Amino acid sequence: MDLVTRMVIVDVVRGYVPASPGAEMEDFEGGITNDLLELARTVSPASGALFRYGGKDLYHLFPSEQPVPPKSTFQRGASDAVAVSAGPRQWKP
Repeated sequence: MDLVTRMVIVDVVRGYVPASPGAEMEDFEGGITNDLLELARTVSPASGALFRYGGKDLYHLFPSEQPVPPKSTFQRGASDAVAVSAGPRQWKP
């Protein structure tokens, strides 16, 4: 367990390697995660599970699935910046 993030780390060293990051892998990880979190609760509550495959994360196996961080379109110091609230047709200059 990573004591900082409270995540249980699962390293699948041999055996199952997902063919794709789809429903089959989600079912595999989900079933294990539920059981692990229930067991961990008796010792030290965990916030979730982090899966590794042979010590590598999912994005090592499927690099094309790596999420691309969004680019900010906000320009710092822009004089015409507007804050928009979630309400309908409400805005503040």
